[in-house]
Amino acid sequence: MIATLALLASLAGPARAAADEPVVAHVLVGAGLPQVLHASVGWFPSSRVSLDLRYGYVVFNHMVGAGATWYLLGEAGPHRPPRHAVLAVGHLMWNPTLSPPTLSSGGETLAAYVGVYGGYGFLAGSGFEARLLLGGLLYEDGGPAMDPDAMVGVGWAF
Repeated sequence: MIATLALLASLAGPARAAADEPVVAHVLVGAGLPQVLHASVGWFPSSRVSLDLRYGYVVFNHMVGAGATWYLLGEAGPHRPPRHAVLAVGHLMWNPTLSPPTLSSGGETLAAYVGVYGGYGFLAGSGFEARLLLGGLLYEDGGPAMDPDAMVGVGWAF
């Protein structure tokens, strides 16, 4: 019995140490609708905020941009985001294939948009990260327009 407890304690030790290690950056990939594919690389200036460079493929349109994620609820460590968190996410994306660059979309061409989301984030002690986001794409298309967007992403924080 004592040997079993000692074994469990030795196994729990490294996992707890990993959960206490600082998190500086992360990478995420995922899918959604209408944002079919997305990928991001981010940096954590604090345990409650990440700043990201993003790529997204939104139905026939390649998009690049930047964004931020706020970890609103959840117990954060001094240099680590919460294990379970309510997220607020915003990003600004534009279509690099348009020449000249424009903000006004038309037809199947999406020129630029602002993405606004709320959702849930999970960060395991090992660094595995998962997000579920629901929100909308706000853009210009002969006037203000909005489409709903849902995304699921997985990645690694280190």
